[in-house]
Amino acid sequence: MIRKTDASWILSAVLLCMASCASNTKPSDLGAETTDPVKSTTSNIFPSTGAGVELRSWATRASSDDFSATLAPYEQAAADRFGEVASRWEKNGLRLVLIPLDETAAVVEKLIPQSVVNARWLGQPAAWTQLVAGPEFHTARLFRISNAPLDLKPGALRILIRDWVVPTPALDKLHLELAFQHVAHDERNNRRAPFQSRRLTEEERGHVFRTLTSHLSLAPGEALLIIPESPEQDWEISPARDAPDSGSTSAPANELDPNQGSTNATHDANPSHRPAPAGPAPPRLPTLGDALLSLLDTSDPTGDTPRRVILLVPRIPKRFQLLP
Repeated sequence: MIRKTDASWILSAVLLCMASCASNTKPSDLGAETTDPVKSTTSNIFPSTGAGVELRSWATRASSDDFSATLAPYEQAAADRFGEVASRWEKNGLRLVLIPLDETAAVVEKLIPQSVVNARWLGQPAAWTQLVAGPEFHTARLFRISNAPLDLKPGALRILIRDWVVPTPALDKLHLELAFQHVAHDERNNRRAPFQSRRLTEEERGHVFRTLTSHLSLAPGEALLIIPESPEQDWEISPARDAPDSGSTSAPANELDPNQGSTNATHDANPSHRPAPAGPAPPRLPTLGDALLSLLDTSDPTGDTPRRVILLVPRIPKRFQLLP
């Protein structure tokens, strides 16, 4: 028989052991968000922790010129790898930039993080999981999505992710699936299916833009940056560095009007045919990039509003095997 004093001693020992184990558990292992000083992001930004994807994000006031000077050399690699997916994201105000992992710390430093970098370990979620959510808007807003205006009810936009390691004979890769979703206010607090006790999945909590769902693959030694940037901004031709001269060509035709290109050519050839300005240009509608990673106030002509940068790092063990 165990005496009461012995039982109390055993219970105390168990509780002490549990507290010790909890104190040794890393927040990143639990999928919690942590913050690190900026200087730590340039020294040891990528701790090794299992298989899956690691998320880093930070706010920056870097300008489009800063992005161009830092990231233009890497932009073509993403275009070659992701093709139409990269083009589709760019039209919606988000640039995909593929960079070597060993160059990432230098890139992060040049993009001027403000005070902290948020770190989160996502691992390999089989079900849709929130990657990032934009700020809430409390009135109906008109957005430009895939070059078309779309009126959305009050709520928020977010990106969902799921990923898994794909073993191959040559090189294991991490496969990412990313989806854009609008969650209306009346849906944000509704976490249970109607007339059922089960909880709603993340996918069921709002409208998913199926045509924008994207599939990407990352290899070891690579990192993926997601940058909010205007679709009209050309990183190769920065206005501050390359002012147009008299021989410059006109701007690209509006994708919503395929005949605009030939019309512009006629106007340039005969200036008398140019239509007179009909007043100030209409305000630019915010894109998905604005809604997710920038402030929703797009009226600031300086472009100096803070932007959030997303960094995804694949973590793939050197020896990865599927269980039998």
